[in-house]
Amino acid sequence: MKTRKTLSILLLTSILLSSFASCGTSSPDETASADTTQNIAMETETETKIEPDLPDISFGGTEINIISRENTVVQYYNNEISTDGEVGEAVNDAIYRRNMTIEEQFDVVICDYPEADPGSVLAKNVVAGDDTYSIVVDRYNSIAAMIQKQYLMGFQDIPYVDLAKPWWNESAMNAISLYGENYIGMSDILLNDKQRTYCTIVNKDLLAEYNMDAPYDIAREGKWTLDVMKTMAANVISDLNGDGIMDASDQYGICTEKYCSYVFFMGAGARMTEIDAEGKPVPVLYNERNVSILDTILQILTDKSLTGLAEEVKNPADGSIYWRLGIDLMSENRALFVMGVVSWIQDIMQNSDANPGVLPIPKYEESQNGYRTIVQTAHGNGLVVPIILSGEKLEIAGIVLEAMSAYSHEYVLPEYITTTVKSRFAVDMESAEMLGILFDSITYDLGSIYNWGGMLDLLIGDAYQNNSNGIASAYAAKEKGIISAIETAVENYNS
Repeated sequence: MKTRKTLSILLLTSILLSSFASCGTSSPDETASADTTQNIAMETETETKIEPDLPDISFGGTEINIISRENTVVQYYNNEISTDGEVGEAVNDAIYRRNMTIEEQFDVVICDYPEADPGSVLAKNVVAGDDTYSIVVDRYNSIAAMIQKQYLMGFQDIPYVDLAKPWWNESAMNAISLYGENYIGMSDILLNDKQRTYCTIVNKDLLAEYNMDAPYDIAREGKWTLDVMKTMAANVISDLNGDGIMDASDQYGICTEKYCSYVFFMGAGARMTEIDAEGKPVPVLYNERNVSILDTILQILTDKSLTGLAEEVKNPADGSIYWRLGIDLMSENRALFVMGVVSWIQDIMQNSDANPGVLPIPKYEESQNGYRTIVQTAHGNGLVVPIILSGEKLEIAGIVLEAMSAYSHEYVLPEYITTTVKSRFAVDMESAEMLGILFDSITYDLGSIYNWGGMLDLLIGDAYQNNSNGIASAYAAKEKGIISAIETAVENYNS
């Protein structure tokens, strides 16, 4: 059985080595420590490194055309597929060297064609029988439409792609499969899904000010829960301006936005849909455990003294960019915990003197089997291959996908994590470790990608209007629409 635990081990090893390599002069004790760590790391890599199973083959300079997703979203990686050359930036240069290695190894040319709407380009090509493009990167919502129209190839049918290898997130892919087919590829090629992964950002300066230990050990032990977060957050609440009203000028225990009710819900191990034995999606949103989970989440998020809910603290109607509240409060040391995406950490570190750390999304209860997190549906990317690809083009696509994923796992992702958690002083090793745990815990739900019958809206909208006592009636009002939408989708898929 495949495990992605090698991700955390290899990432931490690589970061340790790069940290020591970047140091200037060292004391004898520091040098000895570095040598010891390097020896341990080398042994770990020897034991755990896994190579891709790819043939020794040359394709005579054949071009492989990839459509990447061009985007102007803040902290979006437009170069996760290719870069123009080495420029002295660690992630950029690692991507460039990855591609050069693959081009030399298999005598291919990787051609990247950025498009604002990759899905529409692919759809036109599939309808026309044009196999110009072999691989496409697009957001999940767009991919969902392509799946419905049967424009995509299942990853099980792509030669040389081995989903059991640690550079593929097979468990997440299976969670959104249809009838046993994985149409959306999720591998370590993709940096934007890492950028848009939800995490808990903790303010280490506030921890020190209030004499609290950073909960890294708690997280390692699997004991980082909603109750622990709430208890710690309550210690730092302060009406700084003394007006008796908690507003954007004050200090919060937690800062988040309404969408994070879904983040916490998934973090609690709950789901809106599951795949049954036949491979068909079925709704599982409404049951006793999920109602209890949602009740706990709403108690935290609607407690105006504890939590700064961005949409309410910063009114979008007055022109405020409400979602930046978490970034602002963390940057100004006025929030202990901020629920946001990984790219926010970079924003905070680059534009303030704050000292943020990273934690997983808290569990609902300790007994839960592992941590869970999600990628922001509107901005995360997936890999797809058009159904019309065949012959040598399909063979090249499979080899390049597997090689890019494997080399990204080994070379690009460690650089990405180091860059993400590196402050002006040093690499935050605990946060690097937590990011490894976080990325290992990514999961998906077809319910959020398709939003059948408004099931996602129920969690991030209706829940706040009805509170826990009204969830039953809110779900009852949507239940027929949810079931009908799923049945329609299944019929379209099978037609």
